[in-house]
This record gives sequence, C-alpha cells and structure tokens, in this order.
Amino acid sequence: MGKRKRDHGSKGSAMFVPARTIGVVTDSTPFASAVVGKTRHLVVSKGTSFQIYDAMSLRVLIGSRNLGERIRSMITLGQGLVAVATPTKLTAESGMQLVASFVGWSQLIDALYAVTPTEFVSVGKGEVLVWRVPASVLGHAKGPAVEVESTGRLVLPLGEDVSFVLHIPTYLHKILVASRRGGLQLWNTRTHQLVHGFSGHKVAEEDGHITRMVHSPDMVGLVALGYSSGRIVIFSAEQDRAHFSLQQTQGSVTALSFRTDGVEPALLCSGSPSGTLCLWELKKRRCQQTVQAHNAAIVAAEFLEGQTLIVSSGSDNALRMWSFDDGGKCLRLKERVGLCGPVRGIGYYPFVPDTLIAYAEPGEGQCSLGSIVTRNSHCGGIMSQKKLSPLAFRGGTLGPVVDMDYCSDRHFDWPAIVTAHRGCHQAAVWDGERQALTAKALGAEGHTAAISSVAVSGCGHYAVLGTENGWLHKFHLQSATFHGSISTQYNKKGEATQPPHTGKVLLTRFSQGLTVVSCSAAPGEARLMMWDVKTRQQIGTLQLEDGSTAVQKGIVSGIYAAVALSSSCVVIADVAAVAVARKLVIGGSSGASKVVSMAFNDGHRLLAVGTSDARFRIYDVASARLIDLMAFSSPALSCAFAPGTLFMMTSHARSSSPGAIHMWANRNIFSVSIDQELDVSAVTINENDELQPQDTDDFFTVGSGERSKWQMLVDYDTVKERNSAKDETVKPVQAPFFLPTAAKEDDPRQAVFAPLDQVEDDEPEEITFADRLAGDLQRRLKKRRVGDTQTGDVLSWLQTKSIGALHAELAQVGPLSGGSMDEVEAMLDEFADNKGRTSVDACQSILSTFLKFHGETIADDGSDAAKVKCRELSETLRAEWRSIDDDFARLSCALRTFARVQMD
Repeated sequence: MGKRKRDHGSKGSAMFVPARTIGVVTDSTPFASAVVGKTRHLVVSKGTSFQIYDAMSLRVLIGSRNLGERIRSMITLGQGLVAVATPTKLTAESGMQLVASFVGWSQLIDALYAVTPTEFVSVGKGEVLVWRVPASVLGHAKGPAVEVESTGRLVLPLGEDVSFVLHIPTYLHKILVASRRGGLQLWNTRTHQLVHGFSGHKVAEEDGHITRMVHSPDMVGLVALGYSSGRIVIFSAEQDRAHFSLQQTQGSVTALSFRTDGVEPALLCSGSPSGTLCLWELKKRRCQQTVQAHNAAIVAAEFLEGQTLIVSSGSDNALRMWSFDDGGKCLRLKERVGLCGPVRGIGYYPFVPDTLIAYAEPGEGQCSLGSIVTRNSHCGGIMSQKKLSPLAFRGGTLGPVVDMDYCSDRHFDWPAIVTAHRGCHQAAVWDGERQALTAKALGAEGHTAAISSVAVSGCGHYAVLGTENGWLHKFHLQSATFHGSISTQYNKKGEATQPPHTGKVLLTRFSQGLTVVSCSAAPGEARLMMWDVKTRQQIGTLQLEDGSTAVQKGIVSGIYAAVALSSSCVVIADVAAVAVARKLVIGGSSGASKVVSMAFNDGHRLLAVGTSDARFRIYDVASARLIDLMAFSSPALSCAFAPGTLFMMTSHARSSSPGAIHMWANRNIFSVSIDQELDVSAVTINENDELQPQDTDDFFTVGSGERSKWQMLVDYDTVKERNSAKDETVKPVQAPFFLPTAAKEDDPRQAVFAPLDQVEDDEPEEITFADRLAGDLQRRLKKRRVGDTQTGDVLSWLQTKSIGALHAELAQVGPLSGGSMDEVEAMLDEFADNKGRTSVDACQSILSTFLKFHGETIADDGSDAAKVKCRELSETLRAEWRSIDDDFARLSCALRTFARVQMD
C-alpha cells in the first residue's frame, strides 16, 4: 500500500498561496496519551497534522509536519514517538521529523493499537499486522527515514473484521481481539497464534459487537467491555466470565476509562454519540452522574493517571478537562474549543488585533459563535450561552446564525455584537469582552416575523433589524429599546404603516454615518434603498436591474455596496452618489450558479466572489477585470480579507475538520497593478487538506541581501569610530616565554618556513613585487582588464566579504593606494555592466562607499573616459529611480481616483 497519489492543487492561484488553517482544535480521531519524563502529553489530531499538548495545562508544546493526508489513527510509542496511519502511509513521527516508514500492508488501516513501547498492531479490513520498532528509530537517529516491515500477521477466521484490540499489561505478548461479529479472542503477538477463544463475555445476543475495551488498574485480568448497544460488561479474562453489566441509555459506548488515583469510590467513565459523559460507581453498580460534555459524539475520554481529572475530546472540535469537587460532582475545569460545523460567516474584529468573529452551523437548532486568533491556529473560544432566557427566545434555544454585525469600538463600553437566528423573531446581543450572550434581546412589539438581517452603526448606538416579511426595525443598542419601524409611509403618530420591502430583507448594513442600506430578495425588487436612521426617512433609491431579477447576496463596506443578482452579475454601487460604479459579469447562464459569499478588501480595490459551483473569483474593482480564478472542491461559504490585504480567509462546506478557516497569503501584495496581466485559468485546490506555507520566488523586492549589512557598510567609518577603544593598548611588560622557534629539517612545519625559491612548481608564475603588495580586489580587477574574469564576478565576490574586509578592499585600489586609475575605471565598468544582476541594496551601498574613497580622484585626476563612465552610470541610476517613481505614482493615482483617499 502507499502507491496511490492525490492532486492537492499544488499549482496555486495567481494571487494567493496557502498559509495555514486556523480554528481547528481536534477532529473525530481519538487522541493518544503518553508520559515523557515527568510530563504527560496528549497527542491530538487536527486533520492532516497533529499537536502535542501538556495534559495538565492544555497548552500546545509542539506541532507536527503536514502529513498531506487525513489522519485515520495514531498511538504513542516509547521515547516520545507517535505512530500515525493515513490512507496511504504508516509512519513514525518525532515532532517535525519523519523517523520511520512501515511498509508491507495492503488494506486501508482503520486503527492502531499499542502493545508495548516498541510494539503495536495495525488493523485493516481482514488484516491484522504486528509491528516492532527498531532501536535505531527509538533513538531518533538523524538521517533518512528507516523502512520497517511487519513481524507477522494474525490470521483471523474468514470474514472476521476486528472492532477493537487491547493489551493487558500483565499478559506478556498477549492481546485481546474483538470482532464485529461479537467474538473475543486472546492472541500471542510473538508466535502470531490464537491462545484462547472467550465465551463468557456475552450477556445478551442483541448487544452487538464490542466497541471499546479498557483494563482495570488494580485487578489483574479485569476488563471493561463497551458494546454498540450501550451495554458495559465488567469481565474477568482469567475466569472467562462476566461479573456484572451496566446499561448506558445514551447509545453506543464510544469511550471507556477507569479511575486510576486509588481514591474511593472506584469510578468508570464512558462516552456516547450524544456527547454525554457517564460516570459509573462500580461498587454500587449505578450511574453516579451524567454530564453533557460535548455537543456531538465523544471520541475519547480518559482519566489522567494518578489524577482525579478526565480529559475528553469530541467531534464538535473541543478538548475539555473535568475535575471533581468535594461532593464528587464532575465540573468543567478548562477547555480548548473551536467552532463546531461549517463556518458560514467571518468578520475581522478590529478592536482586538488579529482576531476574527465567526459563526458556524453545528446542527439543526444549534448556534455556534466564537472568536479566533489568526496568529495562533489553536487559540480562540466559543461564546457562552448561559444567559439564554427561555422567556426571551421561544423554546429556550438559539437556532443557527443567519446574519451578524458588530461595533468593535464599543468592546469595553457595552455589548455591541448582534446576531439574527433562523426562525427567531428577536435578535441576540453578545458581549465581546466577556465572550458571552447577554440577557438582552432585540424584538419589536407586535411583530412576530423572523429576523433575517441585522446592522449595527459605526458608533455602536443604533441597530436595525430586517425581517422575513420586509420590515425594518430601529433599536437603541445600549438600552435595547425599540425606536420604531422604518418605512416610506407613517401615520400621524409617526408609526410606520407598511413595510418598506415586499419580501425577505436580505441585506441591512450601515454605510457612512447613520445611513442604512437595505435590499430585498423578492423577484423584481433588484434595488438598493438608503435610509437616514435618525429621522427614519428614505434618502435615496438605486435601481440595479429591471425585470424579474432577484438579489442573491449583498455586502456593504464604507460607501460601496456589492449586490449579486440572479442574472449572473455583481453590481458595485456608490452609496454616497447613489449610482452604479461597476458591473461585473460572473459568467454562465441565468441561475446556473448562485453567489454564496462576497468580500471587499479594506481599500475597496479587490472584490472576492464565491459561487455555488465551487468557483472563487477575485476582481480588480477599478478596472472591472477578473484577475484570479480558483476552483475548490466545495463552495466557499464565507470569505474575508485581512487589514492591508495581506491575507484572505475562506471557509468551506466540506473541510478537513469542523470549524476550519483557511488563510491565504497575498503573494503580490506589492506588485498587483491594473496594468498587469495575470493568469486567470481555474486552479483546482483541495481545501480539505490543511494548508501549509509554500515557497514563492516571484515577490517584488528591491534587494535580496541583508539590509542592515549594506547600511552598515555605508556608515562603516562612523560605526568604527564609535566602537573603537577609548584607552590606548598597554604594552606588555615582558615578552611571552613561548616565542616561536625555527623548525627542524624533518619537522612538518618546515614547509611553512620554506623559502620561496625552494617551493616546487612545475609552471612557476611570474610574481612581481607590486603583485605581492596588491590586494585581492586589485588582482581581480587586473584580470578583468585582460578579460580573464566573467562580468559580475567582482561584485559577487565583494558581497561575500565581511563589512570590514569589503571596506579595506575598496580603499586599496586607485592612485592613492599605490595603484592606477585603470583600477578605478575597471571598477566603474563593473558597476555599469552589472545592471540588474546584483541586489539593489548591495550595489548601491558598495557604489556609495567606492565614491566616498575615489570620487574626488575621478573629478580631479580622472581621464575623460572615466568621467564619461560616471555620467553614464549616474544617468542609468536616475532612469531606474524615475521608473520606480512612475510605477508608484500610477498606483497612487489609481487608488486616489477610486477610493477617494488622499495619499501624500
């Protein structure tokens, strides 16, 4: 196995390269634990890589390399090694290093099970292999990865598939093998022979097969068996009989662990597909407590060795630690949590640097809203819903978020994050500082239609809600009071008499000041309406398209709005001027693909558009041109640009892990121009793979060297004077006793002191006295004049020198140092011929230092040819800088024209 290859879209897009995946804490692969020294580690999978946590603090210690494929199973071995199984590989990893590859397996590996620190078992469909780790691998020897073959296989009866494997520490080289037909057998891993077949483990035929097994830390041969029916059997392997059974009513047993600290009462914890953690008191044979630990299935749960602590992970992208109080009640101690489910909305939260506010749809009738720190892939958290009031929200639950808006400037002043939820007639208000839901709810009296869109003003004082039946409601956000509805018609009391829209309000956002922009999803209502929130009066209407065209998606950023229409086009409108600025044709027939996500960058230069056919387009707004096109394996549900357009974020319906947000680095951040032709051919990119940085060679740079080095060369005299010793060096009182003595005739050092005429040379080179005194630079310039050295060799050689050596070499050429003007002219030729071949920083610094030494000599004693070369070199430099100035001037002009920003 291991021959199959996958295309991960390595070609990349014209503008963006993969940077990283954020928001993922864990996935549906069970974690593994191990003790390394005095520290207990948790190895947690996050898609195509894993992270190692400190089990006590839940802090990330180290991350692995990108394995390129989704992890199916992993275990810990001795010396901190981690064995990892992917669809095509079985490897041993040590941190970021691959140390061994296991070869010879043929079936897709479903699970790995540790036997000893140097031995483990892999299980595939009808294939059980035993592997032993060589001593060289345990020592983490540097070099290429070692290939390891299996020591043998366990031949199971025809049609038997393994459901779980367990090694009991007191049973040397023995493992318990459970099959999906309900059988349980004892096998020897050294002889690969069946030792015993058990029959006393079954309590009822309808229990199904064994899904989990764990051995008791105190009693030899005592094992807890978890079944697919939810039954838990305490089984004695020595006596081949069941002592008693427990019934977990929450469904199949997905995790089992015994308490190991030796303190009464003896407990067993079990996990379920519903996310419930059950604690069983074994002496009383009853369930002591149930805890809703996760919002999805529990993948793994384990008592930490010697501690009254439980660590659990679930498929809801959460890793949690639980402790017990004095009364024995299980309480949540700490956690690492990400969004659960596909992320459907992303927005930057400017008040807290490098922070995103995002929401996901974990499941029917569930809400998941949280913050994510972009600089750390594992940092962030989910906002608490403890203050959810059943009286405020019907049914006492928040449905999935359908829209979100916020004012980050009020982070410390009052709650200013507002969300609309599916089927709910009120909007929820969240506190960004406390990361929690507040008791406030925004709802208009007498209106029961569900909220479909929300808007929060830039000052944070006002909120406007749009409803499914076309109404717009105004609220004072700090006090959560209703200030009336917005309409085109009012009665004498100032009450709105009819909704401003005939259908669902799809877009509600504040533009500049207190101007609200809204539009409806009703067919034939493809127009933007602008309102003054203070007076609740209409201030403008912009018809985008006539006929039965409907709006699919809309966003507002500053004075610009982008509206996607069902006619396969996106209209960019200037809200301040109430005019259409650009019209972008997405392509395809009407209704062929629906726009599902859009985002402006912070300068309104770029517009990203994601469609339901999994295509993702980047447009240059000023020229209305498509400059990049990508094809994903699933649609981009949401997207956002980082400040400065350094990064772009996307989330997808089918990602490698729930809550995953993919970051893309803008490779052309300093070189994108409206005059540049970019490759816009569709690029297939598999966003299921965890994104990792890639090397790029086409960034625009003005120098490839170290800037500090070349700056020091220019200021070398100042630096040398500043760092020189203030006191004169004191002469030693007497000479040291270890003066060098003459070497004997047979001494190997004799060659060092041999006279020049005794050195053997078949073809002696004629060396003059002047050549002996000349520096390396002078000799190279002499060779250049006779054509022995290729153009560019001298400057390339100078760049390899230290600052002091380079300074000394430049000072030794020319008439003032015993040389000639020919050397100065040769150096000028070197600068002229190396146009574009040496980094600008290095060439400019070396030229400045050279002219500092020899500028006056050229002006006073230089030949006419030398002066002409200086003038030509000066004109070349001026032309280069004029070209750069022109390029930046054109960019500045284009940005000022479109964005109306004064850039001086």
